[in-house]
Amino acid sequence: MESPRSGRAQRVCGTCRTRKRGCDKRLPRCGFCFSRGYAYACDYTEALVPDASSTAGLPYNGPRKLIGSLSLDSTVKAQVDSIFKAMDLTPQMVEQRYFRDFHPSLPIIAPQTSPCRIHHGLERAPADAAILVLAMLLVSHQLPTADSLYSALRKLVVSVQDSRGASIAVVQAQLLIGGFEHAHGWVEKSYVSVGVCASLARILRINVNRTGGFSADSTHKGLADQEAWNLWWGIIVLESVVLSELPHVLARSIAEDLEEGVSLPSDLVELPGTPTWSPSRDAMFHSPAENVSRFGRQVQAVLLLSRAVRLSRRPLEPDGSLSRLKALDKQTKVFIGLLLKEGIQASNSREGALPIAVRSLFVLHEDFVENSRPLLSADDIDWSWATLDTVVTMLIDAAYDHMRESACPHALLLCCAANLRSSSKHMSRYNVGGSKDLDAGVLRDLEVVVSAVRRCGTHV
Repeated sequence: MESPRSGRAQRVCGTCRTRKRGCDKRLPRCGFCFSRGYAYACDYTEALVPDASSTAGLPYNGPRKLIGSLSLDSTVKAQVDSIFKAMDLTPQMVEQRYFRDFHPSLPIIAPQTSPCRIHHGLERAPADAAILVLAMLLVSHQLPTADSLYSALRKLVVSVQDSRGASIAVVQAQLLIGGFEHAHGWVEKSYVSVGVCASLARILRINVNRTGGFSADSTHKGLADQEAWNLWWGIIVLESVVLSELPHVLARSIAEDLEEGVSLPSDLVELPGTPTWSPSRDAMFHSPAENVSRFGRQVQAVLLLSRAVRLSRRPLEPDGSLSRLKALDKQTKVFIGLLLKEGIQASNSREGALPIAVRSLFVLHEDFVENSRPLLSADDIDWSWATLDTVVTMLIDAAYDHMRESACPHALLLCCAANLRSSSKHMSRYNVGGSKDLDAGVLRDLEVVVSAVRRCGTHV
């Protein structure tokens, strides 16, 4: 509730009241919450009572609506705490596994501003922080009750958003829900969730880059800006991946409308052998840019994927389209070679970007092999078959490595499940007269990989 002084609330926020701090009552975040880097809108509803001067002449509707608003934080926190208790988990356990297993593939939450710490440290944590903790639990743990937790979380997100409006934490939670939906094969649902994220992000203006690079000693404001910028890129990444699996959806992706020179994201954490900053986006398309973060490489792969999707869904023209396809194919293969080289040299591999880049090759070549034979020469067809043969073999090797070495083998990286489906499809074509370069053992290996993934609970 705003006071006559525009931009200020009438009462102190819930965080300052709990911690007995002075509150300047600024909206949407007071000075104390802003200085601590909390990315959550302050709760100014505590102890809110009708003002006689402002309600004169209006019918009194009773306390029911006010009680619902006042108790939202405590109610949501109690529900989240009961879920943790039933699962014998703590926010600290969720935080540890989330940042170990999930964060590297989609770094949209900075460890320094982890909602797990806020949820645990306050008697009545903000409701949007509580639902974000629950979303982190959903994507980082393989739970027998995951579907029930997913349904409960979606309802909580809607309730908090309706009551409090948009906040960074709500967008983060919604994006994690979209990632969960995509991992479970609910691609249409994931597309809807990402669309909601994009709309809320534009309302909050997180699509405007205010970052100046990330480092371990970044200020709280700088860290919050970088976290918001990473969140915007996370939306772009998931949207592009989902659209690559929805051939009947012809909508333009956000990635297609990006301006030249837009900054790439950071990893939000210091990683051995990985820079914490990224050059401008256009550097990647002119030369193999160095000093790019791991998430930055993933974004570069997504930009290639977006171009591949756009090109594959246009009618093939013997001259223009085919030459553009070959140019993008060459660029993607050079990029994959760069990823493989960096994966060998660095202590951490660029594995998150690799399956997305491989997805680009599937998108480029599958449709042409299936539908464009009359327009392609024999050499062009052989070229596409050879490319698909190579990526299938590489994918099987990578999948074996993932299942053997990953701390969380059921958590496939973005595009891995779609790549496995495309590999199976390619092998089916091979069995009816396609490529002759793959031996029968490759098909058996692929069946082993797919069976293992399905046993882990991931839809393929």
